[in-house]
Amino acid sequence: MMQRSVMQNVVLWILAAYKRVLSPRMPVACRYTPTCSEYAAEAVAMHGAARGIILAIWRLLRCQPFGGRGLDQVPRHFCGSHPQADGNASRRADFDQAGFSLAEVSLQAREQQVGLAQSGHACIRH
Repeated sequence: MMQRSVMQNVVLWILAAYKRVLSPRMPVACRYTPTCSEYAAEAVAMHGAARGIILAIWRLLRCQPFGGRGLDQVPRHFCGSHPQADGNASRRADFDQAGFSLAEVSLQAREQQVGLAQSGHACIRH
């Protein structure tokens, strides 16, 4: 497993605290799978704190009545960056440590559902 940075640990801890403390007190209004907090944790674990936060903000901006809905996975690449070498195993370990569960939908199943015919790149300028 790749070593996470201090900033990644801080952001993942904040997201886990939100999921445990604030999220249960709010009405359920999820338009996407995974939820925005799970998406943010996965993005931070996969791309680092700065890029993960950018992806999470972009997702939150799409989460509105005129936005989309359904399956929305974290892209494998972020404008030229490459995913961590050990891929899914590393992300699952990061989720487990942050208090997130991937039992409902595995990363591999989501990748197969969406189909990797897409480029897998996430550039906000598109």
